Amino acid sequence: MSGEPKPQKKKKRWSRWKTVLLVLALLIVGLVVARRQWGRHADKVLQAEIDAIRARGEPLDWLAFRSEPIPDEENAGELYRQAWAIAPLDPFLASDDEEFVRLERLGSTVSDLAYYPEFRREHAEEVRQILALSADALALCRKARGLKQADWKLNFRGPAISVNTPPLARQRELARLLCLAAITAHEAGDDAAAVEYLRDALAAGRAVGAGPTLIHALVHLSIDAQATSGVEAIAPALRVGGDGGATAQQVRKLIAELLDEKPIREGMVLAFMGERAMKFDTFERFRRGRLGVGALGLPSRGEAFLRAFQPMLKVDEARLLRHMTGYVDAMREETFPAAAARLPVYEVPKARIKRFTRLLSSILTPSVGRAVTLCYWQLAMRKMAAVALAIRLHEMDTIHRPEKLADLVGKYLPALPTDPFAADGRPLGYLPKAGKPRLYSISQDGKDDAGKFALDSRGEVDREFLDLVFFLNAGDRPLRPCEWEDPTTQPAPGMGPRGRFGPPMPATFPVATLPSGR
Repeated sequence: MSGEPKPQKKKKRWSRWKTVLLVLALLIVGLVVARRQWGRHADKVLQAEIDAIRARGEPLDWLAFRSEPIPDEENAGELYRQAWAIAPLDPFLASDDEEFVRLERLGSTVSDLAYYPEFRREHAEEVRQILALSADALALCRKARGLKQADWKLNFRGPAISVNTPPLARQRELARLLCLAAITAHEAGDDAAAVEYLRDALAAGRAVGAGPTLIHALVHLSIDAQATSGVEAIAPALRVGGDGGATAQQVRKLIAELLDEKPIREGMVLAFMGERAMKFDTFERFRRGRLGVGALGLPSRGEAFLRAFQPMLKVDEARLLRHMTGYVDAMREETFPAAAARLPVYEVPKARIKRFTRLLSSILTPSVGRAVTLCYWQLAMRKMAAVALAIRLHEMDTIHRPEKLADLVGKYLPALPTDPFAADGRPLGYLPKAGKPRLYSISQDGKDDAGKFALDSRGEVDREFLDLVFFLNAGDRPLRPCEWEDPTTQPAPGMGPRGRFGPPMPATFPVATLPSGR
């Protein structure tokens, strides 16, 4: 019927589920696009760091540090290994010969024997026997000094994080034995032999410093410190010429080796490049699934979740590479202030999200700024040791010490050594008329304290405070009490109270007392 209303068509309603699906689809598309952009950004950031390192001509791949094989007869590292095996330095040796065991265990504390004159005199006969037992080991060290290469045979094929370094502490003990031999020869009137033993010790350090890890570099510095300590012990009464005296040429060779900073500087640069390569290798292996988080000390339950954030890991990897490059750059600086200005600073993130995004770099970022300070300390000690020998040459020629260090330039020194801790290029300090005549460096605070020095709670010179000093008279360096006890009287064989590896060096951590040196 015409008067009846027409039925209206029902409007199609947009399903709520369709809306949800559309939103989800848009969200997924957005996440995919964002993830792709994030990935591209991360790739760009990481590649930029890699390209920058390679543009500097520096190795980044761990395998790049592998050297060509060296025949054992040409490998200084192999000769030192042989010397380790026969030197009487093992405190855990088992033998039926009690006297031989006692000598072995006393020999394991050669640092005490070299450091404490009274202790050395008390055990003069044992020292003689130890050095006699060490004759073949010392001869191998002399032979190794003449070789140009040292290969420590690291395994570069496995993960860098698990590389096994040789027991380099044995090399450090061997160097201490060389310093003991030098001091003993000096006290016996054979200064020609004493100088050569110290040169052997420096060579042992250089051989270790050829390794591409920070452990190699730190052992190099420790060995070098032993050698400069030996110079401080023999320089005041070193005889030049005559029966048993060193020749002037021998002393000049030792001076030249001490002034040659290249092995230490290049060794530290190599070590930091090696550490950077190790971190790069670890990151790359983890991201590619070839290394588990267990190797990094993390629980494995979150490993799959962490791997899902590949862009985050790449940005974190770039951050770590940039951090390690800062150490490489710092070690190329001539002075400590310039190096300190370039040292990277890593602050542990406080925000939870940052702790997550920087998880791996937080674990792998080493706190090694201390190694840089140790390096410059040793560079200063080397210079002062060289100057002390030059002063002794001057004294032998003129019957008195020079009034100023400039008097040494030309005949005894090629140039006036500068203080590596001084930003202004000033020379080392010299106090010839002090109660304890000494050379000094202004040390890490950059402040000239006129050669004053601090003592730590053990009674030794504390390098952390005031100036770094090198004494010119025998017996002037303050010594801590000698606490050695015969290990054969202890319930368990092995380390005495000071420990086998306690270095005869000033304390490396700040402590309470600060009496000034006079």
